[in-house]
Amino acid sequence: MLQANPGLSELGVILPHGTAIELPDVPSSPVTETINLWE
Repeated sequence: MLQANPGLSELGVILPHGTAIELPDVPSSPVTETINLWE
């Protein structure tokens, strides 16, 4: 997030109204199969 938005951390916890933020694509987590022992 900070690599895609340089200077974002300098704005503080509450961002000023209208601050444009670029959301980078994040790789999805691999889906794991859940096994239920009681079925």
